[in-house]
Amino acid sequence: FVENCKYILLDHLSMVIRGSDVKDERKEIDVVMTELAAFCAANDVGIIVVVHLNRQGSAVNTPKGKEDEPFWASISLNHLRGSGGLEQLSWNVLSLEREYLPNKKRGRVRWTILKNREFSDLGIADVFSLNDVDWSVQLYDDETTEVANTVPTAPKQTVVLDDDELS
Repeated sequence: FVENCKYILLDHLSMVIRGSDVKDERKEIDVVMTELAAFCAANDVGIIVVVHLNRQGSAVNTPKGKEDEPFWASISLNHLRGSGGLEQLSWNVLSLEREYLPNKKRGRVRWTILKNREFSDLGIADVFSLNDVDWSVQLYDDETTEVANTVPTAPKQTVVLDDDELS
């Protein structure tokens, strides 16, 4: 891989599994996660793995009696689609949780820390939204609607590597 690379983004794990001949998806996820953990240890690199939610985690049920109020779709480790190896072999597990609004417009998003092996802090890390005009990130102090800070987006950059740089 590229020299001085600190992180690799694998989006998403199911695409790696899909090409194999293994009939047991859970077992294959365990094998892949074990190999990824060994790769990280051997190469001093972090891998960010995107996984989808199982059907239980994907189901959105409006809280009874609160149909006219915004609500958050809370995610737990049990909602990860696949194997227990996702939780067991990961150092950190983060989720993006969506806010559902009664008017069906786009709500805010919150980062939630579901697992944190190094520091043990769990819970909501940030609440944010994207500005529809310039795509800047608007950070909120907490789950209130008060904007605390706006982070401008960086200009898009494309890095093209030729074959000599990859070897």
